[in-house]
Parts: sequence; structure tokens; C-alpha cells
Amino acid sequence: MKILTRKAVLRWARLLVWGTVAYGVALFFADRWWGLELLSNLRVLASGGALIGALMSLVVFAPMRAISGVLVATWMAWPVLDYYGLGSLEALSGEERGAVNEGVPGFSVVSFNLGPDNAPMDGWVERMVRLPKEDLPDCVFLMEVRPATYREHFNALRRVFPYQVADPRSDNFGVWLMSRWPIAEDRTRSKQMLKLVEDVPLVDVDLKHKQLGEIRVMGVHPVPPMNEQMSGMRADYFRAMMKLAPAEAEEVPLVVAGDFNCAPWSYWFDDLCAGMGVRNAAYGHGLELTWKPYIDVPFLGMPIDHILISDHWHVDAFSVGDAAGSDHRPLRAVLQLREVAD
Repeated sequence: MKILTRKAVLRWARLLVWGTVAYGVALFFADRWWGLELLSNLRVLASGGALIGALMSLVVFAPMRAISGVLVATWMAWPVLDYYGLGSLEALSGEERGAVNEGVPGFSVVSFNLGPDNAPMDGWVERMVRLPKEDLPDCVFLMEVRPATYREHFNALRRVFPYQVADPRSDNFGVWLMSRWPIAEDRTRSKQMLKLVEDVPLVDVDLKHKQLGEIRVMGVHPVPPMNEQMSGMRADYFRAMMKLAPAEAEEVPLVVAGDFNCAPWSYWFDDLCAGMGVRNAAYGHGLELTWKPYIDVPFLGMPIDHILISDHWHVDAFSVGDAAGSDHRPLRAVLQLREVAD
């Protein structure tokens, strides 16, 4: 068995670290070409590559190269720090709106991409109908809903979520939004919506909560940017979202949930949050991979499912559940409405 020499180990370490540097520099041009934007989803894996290079350098007693590897890994991993309360203060914005309103109940949202086989649905429905009323989510958004799944479970779920908007489809873009609270306005099939988003559904409703008042909920699932055409379709979808709910016009508390097919360090994600005046509910609550094509492989996957919220909300709890047969994992956020500062 051939043993690597010190020189060979340093060569591989250098390749990992400088390869990561080249990757990071290329990301500055991700807005110029769809392929680079797609590769930006692998940023955390690239950080791991630089860290491995640093460890290899340390093993063969090259401390300066190890330090350079750690610095490069930190640079690549910097966007993740927001999710652990260690990054930019802007990520945890919303404090300026005032303290949490302790006199009103929370608002719980669940977002779940069921996967192409809808495998988790039977067990999920069984759990939902058995939950006590106080533990039920206020609103649920399901994706990749097949017509057969909708027909099979409609009656059972109607009893616990009486207000619904559904567009089950035989492709991967069927959607189903369910609520315990009345739908005051449904813009999902409005003329403006149909003009902006032609082929892929975008759910947009106002809920009338008994204690919290009006709450706007959007359920989204754009196409994955797997080629130039699909990347353009996703960009059009994001532009439609920003046009439908521009930041400067949003007076009602807003929640946007779904499979965005976009990692949080994509330049599109930053533009979308700025354009809609929202932030990721996961900030300060850790970061987990939500899409895992091979569930047993620890680091293979991407965080592309999100719950975004306007500054009206404080996040009381945020969790990522078990996939239960899907290639995605469900998200749940428990939100508390803030008092508006004078």
C-alpha cells in the first residue's frame, strides 16, 4: 500500500484550499451566468473542502498553510453564521418594531414538500387528525401534491383545516394550502397572478385570524434552475413574488413558505428578501439541510426550503422535522406578533 509523502499531502491540501478560493471568486460573477449561480448552492461543501485542506496541512506540520485553509473555510461559511446568531445584526432585524405582544396567541406555520411519490402523506395525515386543537398548526402548505393524494385525504383534512386552496397536479408542482382560519381574500387565480405566473402555481391569500387579525400567506414552489431556461423561469417567479408583495407596500404581517429551490447564500435569495421586506425565520435557530436526495448520506443536500417572515413577527420556535419518505424535510415556525413601536 502506497503511503502519501509529505510533499504529496501538501499538494492535495493546496489544491483543496486554492480550489475553494477560485470557487469563491467565481461566485462574485454568479449573476452573470446561471451555472455559477447553481454552483453557489454548494458553498458549505466548498468550505468543508478548505477545512479538510487545513487539517491535512496540520497533520504534516505546515501551520501557516493550515491557518490559510481555516481562513478560507471561514470565508466560505460566513453566511451560515447568521443562522447561529453569530453573523450580521441585520439578519435578526425586526426588533425595532417593538416587544412581542404577549397578549395574543402565536401563529404556527408548516411547510412540507411531499416528494414525487407523496410517501409521507398517510402518516402525516394520521398525526394531524389526532393532534389536540391547541397543537395544530394554524396554516399548512404542501407541495408536489398529486391529484390522487388530494382526493384520498381531502375529507379527513377538511375537518381540521376547513379553509383550503388547492391545485393538485400530476407534475411536481401541485400545491395545497390549508388553514384553520377563514380566507378573507384569495389572489391565487387573480388576473394579475395569472399574468405574472403562468405555468407554476403561487398561492397568495389573506387569512382572518380571530385574535391576530389579517395575515398574508404566500405558498411558493418555483422550478429548480437546472438549465438556462429553468433558471430564467425561477427568476421570473421571484420577480413576480416581489411585484405581488413589495417591501414598501407591505403593511399586513406576511409569511412566505415553500420550496424555493434556492439556497440562502444565492444572490437571488438576498434580492428576494430585500425586495419583499422579509427575513428567514431560521435565523438564530441553526441551519439544516432540507433537501436530501439520499437521506442516509450526512452532508449531501441543500437548505432550499424556507419560511420567510416580515418584521411584524418574532420567531418563538423553528424546527426541521423528519422526511418520513420524502426527499425534503418539513419546516415548522411558531411566530409571535410584535407590538408596533410608536
